[in-house]
Parts: sequence; C-alpha cells; structure tokens
Amino acid sequence: MPELKQNRFTRGRVAALMTEATGWALLLLGVALAVRHLLGTVTLPGLLAPAAAIAGGLFAIL
Repeated sequence: MPELKQNRFTRGRVAALMTEATGWALLLLGVALAVRHLLGTVTLPGLLAPAAAIAGGLFAIL
C-alpha cells in the first residue's frame, strides 16, 4: 500500500501562521494608532485603544 504524501501546510501550521500574521497586524495597527494619537492631544482614554491593539498583537505572537 503506497504511503500518503504529507501535505506541507497542515491545518495546524496554517492556523499558527494566521495567528502570527494577525498578531503582527494588530501590533502595527496599535503602533500606527498611537503615533497618530500622539501627534494630536494626549489623553488616557485615547491611548487605551492603541495599547489594547499592541497588547493583543503581542499576545497572539508570543
């Protein structure tokens, strides 16, 4: 009986790749939002969204 050829991109690898890509996207979005916000007025509530995006991105990557 011939052995089945292993698919290089298994479902787990694709999921891990998508998670890492999403993490980097969130991280870059958070940095962009923070820079945009820092060019204007600095308020604590205004920095929460960028901080949450950066934290979510780091959580997904690590």
